[in-house]
Amino acid sequence: MKPCAIIAAAIAVTAGGAAADVLLVDINIDDPSSIELELCQDLPIVGGCDTDSSDISGTATFEVDTTAGTASLVDFLITTDTGLTYTYTGILSEVTATSGPVDVFYGGAGPAGPVALTAGAFTFPGVTVDLAGTAAVTGTILGAGDVNESIDFSEFGPFVADLSGMLTESAGTWTLDASFAFDEMTVGDVMGITVTTTATGSLTLVGTGTGTPVGCTADCDGSGTLNIDDIDCFVTAFLGSDLAAADCDGNGTLNIDDIDCFVTSFLAGCP
Repeated sequence: MKPCAIIAAAIAVTAGGAAADVLLVDINIDDPSSIELELCQDLPIVGGCDTDSSDISGTATFEVDTTAGTASLVDFLITTDTGLTYTYTGILSEVTATSGPVDVFYGGAGPAGPVALTAGAFTFPGVTVDLAGTAAVTGTILGAGDVNESIDFSEFGPFVADLSGMLTESAGTWTLDASFAFDEMTVGDVMGITVTTTATGSLTLVGTGTGTPVGCTADCDGSGTLNIDDIDCFVTAFLGSDLAAADCDGNGTLNIDDIDCFVTSFLAGCP
């Protein structure tokens, strides 16, 4: 029996036992997602803390391996729907910090993970997070005069925080419900005075999206359709020691495991 016939027979015998491909899951972050951020500063007379919050929107992308039961965090970009306002008062003094939209985004050099998805539950430890945006600081401090300064939120990052929550799928729709907390500090200058500002808060990320298969190992001829031509293509590549086309499991060696891998991928199908 020819090699392509052997593989075709293996596919026919094991049909129905396929696993799903790796999926790129894009989540739209929307209501009731939110950020709560407390800013504490040690300015003379008006030092103290204030808290504000905002709804947020944006996107988050995960790579999910449904066969291995794992997920990787690829990217996220979140923006506050409104600015944030903080007011600090003292004796004959008041200072207000008012921001425009604040961006919160993934600052890692590559995907975080993979981590286990246990009935949809996950924890990504030590996710790198960056902030962007500015706040205008205005007011009057007794004995110091008028204040006209700014806060650059990027100076609080990058920082690391654990991202935990649930990522589940039902009828093709993926649902995210996750959060992380942060507590960061920066030192700056206000009117020639060294000021320490601490940002403490949390993000709640809720949204839904869809998954798109990442590539298709079995589509050997790149036609976008699985048929006998892909089996012929794989066998030709395998017999010709073509690692680029036949090393299905990616270990750098061609053996029976690559045939098993191809059969499994073929049964899984392509989008």
